[in-house]
Amino acid sequence: MRKLSVLRAFTAMAIAACVFSSCKEDQTSLSVDSLPGRAKIMGRLVYDDGRAADRIAANTVVYVKVDNNSIDNNASGVTVRTTTTDAEGYFEYELPTNETGVDVTVEGAQFEGVYYSSYTDSDECIYSGATANRNSVSSNDIVSFGTIMYSSHTLLDY
Repeated sequence: MRKLSVLRAFTAMAIAACVFSSCKEDQTSLSVDSLPGRAKIMGRLVYDDGRAADRIAANTVVYVKVDNNSIDNNASGVTVRTTTTDAEGYFEYELPTNETGVDVTVEGAQFEGVYYSSYTDSDECIYSGATANRNSVSSNDIVSFGTIMYSSHTLLDY
């Protein structure tokens, strides 16, 4: 009886070892980073502070959003990566892509700044709405989004 119990335990461990050793990483996971190609995207963020329409959005976070459905028709949502503008408001990002292309949206992060309602009167505000998109960005593309303007500002109440 004891030999039978030991034999059953040994058999169960052997089966479990075979099952676990044959497990593989989930191959259905969607990963933008695993795409084989690369494209270069670039642009510049600016805003209108009431005095000038081309104020530089320096050191501002830029969200690079890839539509997952453009990678895999069964996928949904977006994959978001970030980069930051330089002192002159320019950004550049190497985007993982494929041969058929991915759909990408670039969005400048909201930031707090000053808006001049007249030459001397100013108010603190939140700038937002700097967004642009391109479809079918594929391997080896160099895509310039050009100058992207923040489209709105909201005054802060203190």
